[in-house]
Amino acid sequence: MTHFTQNIIKRMNEIGISQAKLAQKIGKSRSTINGWINAGFEPKTVEAVAIASALNTTVEYLVTGKDSTHAMFAAQINSKPELKALIETAMLLPDNRIKDLRHIAETWLPTSNGTKERLA
Repeated sequence: MTHFTQNIIKRMNEIGISQAKLAQKIGKSRSTINGWINAGFEPKTVEAVAIASALNTTVEYLVTGKDSTHAMFAAQINSKPELKALIETAMLLPDNRIKDLRHIAETWLPTSNGTKERLA
């Protein structure tokens, strides 16, 4: 089993996604996913990008097991207790509430003077 395959499996387990759900998200058959995971077939580059996106990670992570982008975000989040608490709370929400929260966050943008400006 390749590191790429191991990292796909690890990430699927971390976010609780099945092979069938991954297949649905990237528009492939479950047997294709099974071939990548169990038979050692390698996805094309465009498929690797789709897999990474569906698993909320990067191709870098899938290939190397390391992700400089995630490490950077983790450091930023951990340095701000209020943000960390907000994210931990948001992770407990059902999907439809997460979409609502995202909409609320996207409705407000910082202005050049650091204040928030309502878009809608």
